[in-house]
Formats: sequence, structure tokens, C-alpha cells
Amino acid sequence: FVLSQRRAAQILAVLLLAVRLTRGDGAAIDDSFHSPLFTHQALTGAQLSPSRGVIVLPDDSFLTFKNFTRLDQVSVGPLVRFNPDGSRDESFKFTDDTYSSIDVAAQAVDGSFIVSAFREDKSGRDYYRVLRLHPDGSIDSSFDSCTGATGRILVLAPLADGKVLVGGEFDDFSESDRPYFLRLDSSGLVDTSLAPLSIAINNPYWNMPSVRAFALQSDGLYIIAGFFRDRKSVV
Repeated sequence: FVLSQRRAAQILAVLLLAVRLTRGDGAAIDDSFHSPLFTHQALTGAQLSPSRGVIVLPDDSFLTFKNFTRLDQVSVGPLVRFNPDGSRDESFKFTDDTYSSIDVAAQAVDGSFIVSAFREDKSGRDYYRVLRLHPDGSIDSSFDSCTGATGRILVLAPLADGKVLVGGEFDDFSESDRPYFLRLDSSGLVDTSLAPLSIAINNPYWNMPSVRAFALQSDGLYIIAGFFRDRKSVV
């Protein structure tokens, strides 16, 4: 499960059910919260992390995302926003049914959303694209990440200048040699002013090279974490 906390409330996503708990040592289910029921398994524990599955927004509404298709017997896409009381925000509509899953989502400072969206074409080829959504969930067509990544995107970070950091299990992005880590400009294109990652990365457990976390220092330098071959591994 994933637990996301904000102020006096906690929102808990457990497999097919979302509930809110009251704050305190004797936390109990808040009966005033309209618990949404997912009718397709979406929030699998093995795939969730603090940035995946549920994000709580500044107004106490929240987004849920993964690969669900129905909610309380109503057809929905893989990204849904809820009001603070747990009812579905019907004004938020991510309606592009070509994407079957949203793997990572983050809110930018201007209120837009940056998401990693997965789709499979008729030939069976997988596409992992970065999309920018307007606050109402519609796709911002001015942001185009082209063909996207060759493998899973595991982490995203929208920056204050509109650029986006991207990390994951890919060798290149939009046919550009950018293994595991890159930066997109504000239009969605690969920012070539950031050099490709030049260190050898390897996951010794699953043999999947990856960058899984990063942070921006005050001096403008990036700290990245993944699976590295040398003795200075970060795991």
C-alpha cells in the first residue's frame, strides 16, 4: 500500500480501495470520506512508491494513477482526480484511450501535470512517453516528447523553468542516445545542453540498468541514484 499524508488527513490506497484515516495514535477510518472502489487492480504493492499510485495536491484533492479502467462501475482512464472528500472530480478528464497506463506523475509549479504514459502499438512495440497535461487533465499539445523512451520511466521531476528531468530503464529517448537520465526542454524535446550520462550502470539483481532517483542541489548540480557497476554504487 501507499500512504500519502497532508495536514490533518491521510489518504490510503490499498489495492482496489481508497480510504482516509483521521490523524492521531488512534487513527480510524473517516466516514465522511467517499471511498472510491477500483474495479480493476491498479495499485499493486510491488509497483508503488511515494511518487507512484497517489499524489496529494495543495488543495487536498488527489490523483490516482496506474492501469485501472473502471471506478465505481464507471469507465475511467488510467489517471483520475478526486475531491478532498473522496468523490471523483468529473471536471478532470484524461480521455486519451491510446495510453493504457500512467506510471509516474508529478505536478509542476504552474499547476500542470507531467506524467509518464505507456501504450503499445498494433505491432506490439512499447512506447513510454512523457506528457504534459493541463490542470483539467487534457493533453498539452505544445509539449511533444516524440517517440519517448525505449524502456520504463521510473522518475520525473518538473523544474521551475518548464524543463523536466527523466530517469529510468531506457537506452535512448526519442532516438537520441540518452541512457537512463536526461532533461527535456519546455517543449518536450531532449535538452542537448545536458550531456548524456557517461557512467556504467547495472542492476546486479534484475540486470536492468536504471536511474531511480535524483535531486537538484542549490548550486545547480544533480545527484542521481541507481545501480552502478563500480564500488561507489548507490542501491
